[in-house]
Amino acid sequence: MQLEQHIEVAHDHCTHEDVQASIGFVARLYKEAQVSPEVENDNIQHSAVVREYALAIAKAHHLDEAFMGVAGQCHDCGKLDKQKPGEIDTWAHHQTSARATNKFLQEERGKTPVLGDRMERVIQCHSYIPFIRDFYTQQYEKMVAAGRGDGKTLEQYLEAVLPEPKTSEELALRDADMLAMIDVMAGLRKIVNIRQKQGSPWHEAEKDNIGLSIASAMQSAHTAYSILHFDYAQQIGEKLHSRVVVFQNAFAHSQVQTLETFLQFCDDWVAKEKTQELPIAA
Repeated sequence: MQLEQHIEVAHDHCTHEDVQASIGFVARLYKEAQVSPEVENDNIQHSAVVREYALAIAKAHHLDEAFMGVAGQCHDCGKLDKQKPGEIDTWAHHQTSARATNKFLQEERGKTPVLGDRMERVIQCHSYIPFIRDFYTQQYEKMVAAGRGDGKTLEQYLEAVLPEPKTSEELALRDADMLAMIDVMAGLRKIVNIRQKQGSPWHEAEKDNIGLSIASAMQSAHTAYSILHFDYAQQIGEKLHSRVVVFQNAFAHSQVQTLETFLQFCDDWVAKEKTQELPIAA
């Protein structure tokens, strides 16, 4: 009886072995997506950074560390898509990632549906940020104008497609993702690289002006900093945000005009400043 209870408890919780397994799971999905190496590598780094931030926030605020580690690692596991503009699914990846992680936990890690569903909900909520909410608000308005609103309010529609984070775990994962967005390498560099990539939704408008992509990435960093929830995340965010502002000033006085020179500028700046791009200890 005690052994059965122990097994049941193990299946109802994530372990650090599950965190390690999730790293391989995400790498496998990214490889199967057959996107370009730069997109794959950028997102592998992003997943690792979000995982470490999620673990740090969980430890500081007494949340389930292993659960948050898996959530951080897998939050974007369904984002890469060779058929999408720029090889990423910007708008619906929170849903595909959530479902894929639930399936991974139940089918590959032997977890209960209760745990899988809990993880699915947490990952669904991580994309509730202003510019994605604006996108879905516009989609809703188009549906209503076309007579396809089905009598739903905007809030009811968003709950189905882009739920707002409310629990500590949901808010912690979004905080971890927002910290990565403020990060020079995992955030600013990655966003500019995406926006300048041929085929991305932003490439046509910004391909000849990398300053526009930088301005957008900076706006994302400012917004991410403004919506951080947990005290510990705000402490880290303050340091990262200050660093991004210094980086922006350095860029403004540079001669960078192309994506290639920008990426090299990032690498050189980070090396010069000796920044630590993974979570900062309290």
